Amino acid sequence: LTAPGTIVEEAALRRSLAISVEAGLLDEASRYANSYARRFLYSPYASQFADLFVELVVANPKAIDPADVDATLLYMDKDRRREVYLRMARRAAILGHGELALMASEQAKRLSGEAAADDAMAKLYGTLVKVPTEGVSDAMAVLNTIPTEALSPRDKALRQAAELMAKEVLRKPEP
Repeated sequence: LTAPGTIVEEAALRRSLAISVEAGLLDEASRYANSYARRFLYSPYASQFADLFVELVVANPKAIDPADVDATLLYMDKDRRREVYLRMARRAAILGHGELALMASEQAKRLSGEAAADDAMAKLYGTLVKVPTEGVSDAMAVLNTIPTEALSPRDKALRQAAELMAKEVLRKPEP
């Protein structure tokens, strides 16, 4: 099944990654992810791999070392790395994994370069986790600086939800 370079090997690695993520076998999942990233990044199925990798990291935010994430993504070109970090930041922010969302959004910002839309998304995802904290005023100010036209419809809805939550947190209680 793992004959090098075949479509069978690629499918076996992807399936092994999915099974190990589902079973919580982090060492094996990391090894499979690294092998896949090293060998099959330009496959038509690479986006499935990216989804599985994001699921692995977001499901285990404390157990997966950011250096291991970087080591796996190192094989990717800059645009693919940025895309994976953006997916990771979005998912982590929605699930409330603040540290992971901040780390992933910072990495995505660093890789954005001239891509204003990607920078806006990274800024949004990094700010979402700050809304329910004591930094809600600062988070609200940052949310207001993100250009709406740079966001997808899903991200516009996410931003709107964050703004509503921030307004509720900041609203003075009625006696």
